[in-house]
Amino acid sequence: MLRGDSQKVSVGIIDAHHHTPEFTVYKLIAKKDGREGKEARETREIARFTENQLKRTLTVSVSSRTSTTSKVVNKRLGKYISLSGRESDSKDFGWTLDIENDLYGRKLKIKEDAFLGKIHFKSGVFYTNRLSEEKYRFVATDGSGKTLPFFRQVGRPAAKIDLENSQEVVIAGFAQSLKLKAESGVDYLVTVHNLPPPDLADLSHFLMYYDVIDEELTQYEPVMVKSTGTLEHLCAPRAFGSSPLN
Repeated sequence: MLRGDSQKVSVGIIDAHHHTPEFTVYKLIAKKDGREGKEARETREIARFTENQLKRTLTVSVSSRTSTTSKVVNKRLGKYISLSGRESDSKDFGWTLDIENDLYGRKLKIKEDAFLGKIHFKSGVFYTNRLSEEKYRFVATDGSGKTLPFFRQVGRPAAKIDLENSQEVVIAGFAQSLKLKAESGVDYLVTVHNLPPPDLADLSHFLMYYDVIDEELTQYEPVMVKSTGTLEHLCAPRAFGSSPLN
């Protein structure tokens, strides 16, 4: 996830060996389940796009169905995009590890041709969806023993887009644009994954992020040792907070 552009937040899908990208859209329909009037949800998969279909640039925006003109909704992002308050707000976007600002303290040179595809979000509130229970240290992989001066939990990035009755989310860039209309009692869930097969899931994949950096760096890797003595690897989306994606 790259955030160095005031007009959009971008996701670059890394063309990583043995990883399979998927872009899936679900429709969540509120229903009464008959138990004291409690509400349940029916989940329907309405679209799925895989590797060959994702080798392109997608744009996610909000438009009004009463006009042919696309309207981008730039709401205040508020505390969820803030880099402060990590100790008190588990949804704060600052929990998402920022390779540029957290690890190196500067903007890095990005190789855009290292991405399989790109997704540009022109609307939304970005936040941490899930925070790791354990804390991680970042250790140099060159055998020098250098460690970065923080020991922290790490969050996975997410975004939320609110719609008014006449609006819809438009995902453009596929052969046919996907339109998600605002409906009463309906939410949409869009997941973007780029995961390895189960037999490779226990390996460390963090160093693959360096494939998109076009300069020589001391490479750091997250390390967390569980109480059982086993090493847990961190393979999750990361942010480049200073760079835009064209």
